[in-house]
Amino acid sequence: MDGITRTMYNVKNNADVCGNYLFPSFSMGVKQMKNGYIDFKRRGVKIRFITEITKDNIDFCKELMQYVELRHTPAVKGNMAVSETEYVATAELEGEAKPVTHYL
Repeated sequence: MDGITRTMYNVKNNADVCGNYLFPSFSMGVKQMKNGYIDFKRRGVKIRFITEITKDNIDFCKELMQYVELRHTPAVKGNMAVSETEYVATAELEGEAKPVTHYL
């Protein structure tokens, strides 16, 4: 999580995120991630976020919309984010609102 958190704080202007249906719960349910999104908003960083919105993650998606431009697409596989200078990815999330243990 430290590496992902560092990457979030390195974003200067904008980033694009694509994640599966678990990614909204990871983004809002893991403290380090939510703090990163709060920091994005404070610094005026623009985030575009694509995920599968489901009945199970709708509350996390509504919360996430306070910080990002959120869009739906069905059956997203994998999770990744790209900024002006960095790329971060994780193949699988371990469950709703759980920190990742491996990332690229």
